[in-house]
Amino acid sequence: MRKCHTRKVCPQRVSDKDAVCAVAGRKNDARRRWQFYDDSANLDCTFETGTCGWSNDKSSQLKPWILNKGRTPSLKTGPSTDNTLKTSKGQYIYFESSTPTRAKAVLSSPLIKARQGCLQFSYHMWGDRKMGQLKLIKVSGRVSKVLWKISGNQGQQWQRHSISVQNATPYKISFLAKKKGAAYNSDIALDDITFKSGLCSASTTTTRNVEENPCKIKCITSDNRNPTRILFPINVYDGTACSTKTTTGVCYQGTCKTVGCENILTDGAKGNCVKESQTQKPVRPTSTSAPNTSSRLDCDFERNFCHWRNLPTKSSSNPRGNDLNWYRQREQNRGYYLRIRQTGRSQKRVFIGSVVSPEVNINQACLRFSYRQSVRGAYARMRVKALERYGNRDVSRTKRYLIATESWREEKIDLRINRPYKVVFEATLFRGHTGIIGIDNIRFTSGRCLSNKG
Repeated sequence: MRKCHTRKVCPQRVSDKDAVCAVAGRKNDARRRWQFYDDSANLDCTFETGTCGWSNDKSSQLKPWILNKGRTPSLKTGPSTDNTLKTSKGQYIYFESSTPTRAKAVLSSPLIKARQGCLQFSYHMWGDRKMGQLKLIKVSGRVSKVLWKISGNQGQQWQRHSISVQNATPYKISFLAKKKGAAYNSDIALDDITFKSGLCSASTTTTRNVEENPCKIKCITSDNRNPTRILFPINVYDGTACSTKTTTGVCYQGTCKTVGCENILTDGAKGNCVKESQTQKPVRPTSTSAPNTSSRLDCDFERNFCHWRNLPTKSSSNPRGNDLNWYRQREQNRGYYLRIRQTGRSQKRVFIGSVVSPEVNINQACLRFSYRQSVRGAYARMRVKALERYGNRDVSRTKRYLIATESWREEKIDLRINRPYKVVFEATLFRGHTGIIGIDNIRFTSGRCLSNKG
């Protein structure tokens, strides 16, 4: 490996990055144990197939949150449908109020190691005007903090709430449902929980930002007597790999750069760098010629899938696989596009199919594509996700839910991800859906998306 553009020599092992804190820490106290957290649990859950990573606290003094379809057993309280599918067959989780006065239920996340994130969730509180309270609590070690709470009847519809969460050390998030009086009609429900890295918006927080950058880490210390705390931030050595799963991304002056691009770790020669295209392909073109691509993600599906692929078929050993596969469909006089639809006479209620890109390591990029999502016969949903690489596992984060459209529509999505990732198009179809769901003309370029006004 070449010498970096600094006085330091590029480290030969990725583990050198993790050793930075230990080296810095010994300057202050050699007896302390130093740790660095750089991964996160997947908290996204629609409750259609279970509680995902969320779980009930098992204290004998607490009641459980219950998975349910349709109406709750009690009259004049609780939702009649879930928030995801908006049908009586969709699932959500709720706290049953036909319990002793002042009963409680706590639903907790797994340990979260992301230092800042945006939590979004839907809740339903309809019934008695003194029905009780829903709290969102952050628990870090022995310290608990109420981040948000709401009380009383909120109407006969699902509500959506977003909140920024920040913490320097690992923590859990809990939803606490608490009954106030003796009324039975006080059910509280939750659905569609998502957690994305980064703050919800710049105006939602008054505390200092916490860095989300694999090349600029913070040393934190913990022992049995003192709470864990940040000591100071420090840049990792220039040339250290941004991830253990890639050799193309390295840290340089506190930022992840691509080898061969921007004159990083080279003598000036450019490698396979993505360049911004000057022209955009029109929606569903009539030409069948192959595109002159500048990225492995670019594809118009005229000849094949390019570098995109279907996820493996779902099985007992692969529960996150596809129920349905995408395939190339010819549209008369307009060439090919990628389509998904139900096949056979399966008794399943919900079908999911995903097509995934190769791994990329571009920190800031623009994803452009055309899509069609007509809703006929039954419910359907399509979203764009990023599978972010954390060590030896992938964490799925939704980047955009696509709106239904009977005609072809062009979409642009800005991606800012400081680690290797894959792009996923995921379609969810309810049994009986007869509409068209398709994608085409995928373009992936470095930098921010150009404005339509430009």
